[in-house]
Formats: sequence, C-alpha cells, structure tokens
Amino acid sequence: AAFSTIDKLWTGWKWKSADTGQYNAAWDIWLGTSSAFQSYLMVWLRDPPGRQPAGNMTINNVTVAGVPGTWIIRYGTVNSRPIVNYVRAEGQDACEFEFNVMDFVNDAQARAATTSGLTLPGDTVRAIAVGFEFWTGPFANVASEDFYVKLTTK
Repeated sequence: AAFSTIDKLWTGWKWKSADTGQYNAAWDIWLGTSSAFQSYLMVWLRDPPGRQPAGNMTINNVTVAGVPGTWIIRYGTVNSRPIVNYVRAEGQDACEFEFNVMDFVNDAQARAATTSGLTLPGDTVRAIAVGFEFWTGPFANVASEDFYVKLTTK
C-alpha cells in the first residue's frame, strides 16, 4: 500500500519462549515503490546479548509517538540498501506487541531530516513479516502463536 493511501497499518504478534539461546524476534518491513523494493525497516522485540541488528550507527533511548516503550535505533545498510532497526533493549523482551507501522515510518522520516542515514527510500509498504533469527541454542521452546496485519485506507 502506498503511504498516501494508508490511514492505519496495524500489526500484532504474540510469541513465546522459555529458551535463553541467541536469537531475535523481529518484524521485517520492506519499503519501496509499487514496482521496486528499496529499504528495510525492522522492529526487534528481542535483542539477545552479544548480537545486534545490521548497521553500525545508533541512537539510544528513543520514544516513538503512538508506540509504547523506549527503543534503540540502529541503522546502516544491508545488501547496499538502507536499513533502520528499532530495537528493544537487551532484557526487555516483548512477547506480545502491536503497533501502527506508520508510527515507525513517520518517526524515521522525521529523524532523517537531521540524520541522513535514517532515510528510508520509498513511498510504499511492500511486505510485512515476523520471525526469528537463530544463532546458538537452545531453541526447543520458541514459538510464534499469533500474527496479524490490518490495513485501513484513507
């Protein structure tokens, strides 16, 4: 959906784990135009010790209008494309969370006015997915229980 047509783009995810392994739990949101993928926006609900998202620049203790909690922004490039990650602090896992995707998009765009590395090219949300990236276990009890995306247009 083109940004200009989106009223709200709600997404929610519920996951669980009793494991302490090295894995994240995150949204992947692909942005671009109607015909081309251009940039990544990720929202990490779990940041394991010793691991971090792509990008080497950070902004700490960020709040996003309309979204609960504080975040760390980590940004840079992946596969020559810009990426902006909003990350829960280590030890502050959120196993059930929902938000309006446009709150993060709007926050990144507003910050890009003074921080060029936060620029997310595109005017369209192309895809939304959730999942885990696993590095070292144990992983026996990690599960995705519920996920949704709800688009309302203007």
